[in-house]
Amino acid sequence: MIELAAWCALRFGKVVDLHRGDVDLKSGEIRVSRAVQWVDGKKIVAAPKADSVRVVAFPPHIGEAIKEHLRKHAQWRKDGLLFPTMHGEQYRAPTFHQAYFRKAREAAGRPDTCASTTSAAHRSHFAAAPGATLAELMQRLGHSTVSAALAYQHAAQGSDRRIAEPLSRFAITSSHERGT
Repeated sequence: MIELAAWCALRFGKVVDLHRGDVDLKSGEIRVSRAVQWVDGKKIVAAPKADSVRVVAFPPHIGEAIKEHLRKHAQWRKDGLLFPTMHGEQYRAPTFHQAYFRKAREAAGRPDTCASTTSAAHRSHFAAAPGATLAELMQRLGHSTVSAALAYQHAAQGSDRRIAEPLSRFAITSSHERGT
């Protein structure tokens, strides 16, 4: 759950309401169409904030772990939860934090991190740093406004070089075409 949340920029309410049918191992994608939250002790499952269903590709290096998780831990029906509690329900944030996240952050040597940090890290470093366009970033992160996505798109170290190198290839190609 933690790896999927981090690598796919999924907030807690979205990742805990993923179902077996939301995972497509062949295409390497997760379909995000719901989020769960608890308000005054009542569970509310609704469309994500941006009112959009999105499909997020998961990195190939976690594909095998997802496949194994489906085989060993997810509920078997297509609408079965991907990450059910022992009682077959969605995790509530405090329970998840107590039982799993604290242990994971200690094992990673990051006792200062919180569950929301995993999604934020992806949003700012994993998605924006490799040079994702604004439109690509908006789609991957499920943002419906440019201002929301711009908060995570920043000049990554080395990005100027990445932009400059194709300019040289363009210049060389153009000069050969002109015969100069």
